[in-house]
Amino acid sequence: MSYLILLLPFLILLSWYVSFHIEPRRLLNGFLFNAFLISLMGALVGISNSFVETAALIIITIGVLGVFLISISTIPFLLINARMVFKRESHSLANMLGLILAIILIVQWFTKSLVPTWPWYVQIPFTFASWLGIYFMLAFLNFLSASILYNLRRPKYDQNYIIVLGAGLLNGHKVSKLLSNRIQRAINFADKQVSVGGKRPILIFSGGQGHDEATSEALAMQKWAIENGYPEAFTLLEDKSTTTFENMLFSKKIIDLDNNGKNILFSSNNYHIFRAGLFARMVGVNAQGIGGKTAWYFLPNAFLREFVAILVMNKTRHLVVILFLLLITIAQQLLN
Repeated sequence: MSYLILLLPFLILLSWYVSFHIEPRRLLNGFLFNAFLISLMGALVGISNSFVETAALIIITIGVLGVFLISISTIPFLLINARMVFKRESHSLANMLGLILAIILIVQWFTKSLVPTWPWYVQIPFTFASWLGIYFMLAFLNFLSASILYNLRRPKYDQNYIIVLGAGLLNGHKVSKLLSNRIQRAINFADKQVSVGGKRPILIFSGGQGHDEATSEALAMQKWAIENGYPEAFTLLEDKSTTTFENMLFSKKIIDLDNNGKNILFSSNNYHIFRAGLFARMVGVNAQGIGGKTAWYFLPNAFLREFVAILVMNKTRHLVVILFLLLITIAQQLLN
């Protein structure tokens, strides 16, 4: 009978599998996978079997130890990482998200023991901030799991088009390392497809010309790809877009006009392909992503930036939850 408690994690895992198989480009997949892991841990604890109990104890011990290590290392890691990003990247707000998060965590750590001693009306904003922290932490874990799972997909080598998403050019004309990784990932996939007997896909280089750029991102990317051995005859330009949404929308129009097949991929950096997939879904492009490599020190800040962008995409939903948490906080303080 004790093994019946495994039914819940099995059903959640089955739900995740069906959801991910039908549509991998949604946040629900991250939530379901995390729910499966949590329910499995709970089920293992409840099983009356010496071997399973021992295995469960080992797993739970590792989990608790992992949470402890993460909790004590998060702030130092964020500060060290912020210093590395500050030294190697531009000093923009987007590149300082890790530092901002570290400062917030430090303030929260110093004030948590003092808050209970303050008047109730002073406690409200700090208690509310704690609720927000828990909510956004859970939301981030769902996003992170969904993004990692999406990166683990392996598309078939039968693609007709690969949309290469643009990014800012260095000095207004030069392809950056970040951008070249996107192009190279598309070229590698295309070459592999040809090597296994498939036809060569058309690369659509998508990116307009910014006010500080001497040429369009699309043209700069095409030039880089040709110089690195990709046949010009198998390239197209989309040089009007200024956002990822427009990348997908305008590239879809080119594909519809070109009419050379409907199997589509898009190439970007690994941290970006999940959100890009959300935009592809929004404009009706049935395309999945392949991710180019990103410098390891850049990933924490990059994932935070992607998370914030996805929060903005779903701002109405999150504002409703935030309002609900505020009401709970006020009611809690009044009742106390």
